[in-house]
Amino acid sequence: MPRTASQYKEMKDERIASIFEASIPLFIEFGKKKTTVDKICARAKCSHGLVYHYFKDTDDIYNAITKLDIYKKLHDDLFSNIKNRLSIDILNHFSEVLLTATKDKKESLIAHFLIDEEGKNCFFDILAKTIKQGQKEGDILAGNEKELAHLYIYFFKGIYYKNTNTKGEIEIPSLDVVSYLYKKNRY
Repeated sequence: MPRTASQYKEMKDERIASIFEASIPLFIEFGKKKTTVDKICARAKCSHGLVYHYFKDTDDIYNAITKLDIYKKLHDDLFSNIKNRLSIDILNHFSEVLLTATKDKKESLIAHFLIDEEGKNCFFDILAKTIKQGQKEGDILAGNEKELAHLYIYFFKGIYYKNTNTKGEIEIPSLDVVSYLYKKNRY
């Protein structure tokens, strides 16, 4: 009996999800430039033809990931309502959104991908500018803003890595604990 249109769509969706599931950790580990179709196929246990059936290249896969609903929601949550706020409030907002993402393994993986992105207006650049502004405002720890931004990101990458690579529940720090790490005046 021939397959129905809905069965073909379901197969396509499953295959694309499998490619994304294999690609995201590779983009996180190797970066956009060093992730190859070979690596994706090996991890997804699929043929090159299957990947090329749905995507032109790794850039196409990367861009498709940034169009996923879960990515767009997390991105919007992270960067919404940060204009005209004190830097300390922006960092608390970032921390709250990133901590919330740890409650779901898939969202945690997407958050890890998002904070690892490169390019113009990436999370790192916005974070470093926020830290520098917060230091001028007198609320954020003194130091090189890029080093502090890396430290902040590595903190969350550690949580996400542990969260996506363990079977059991992990203890997630509270927002107060995270805020304590970058506040100048620790109360």
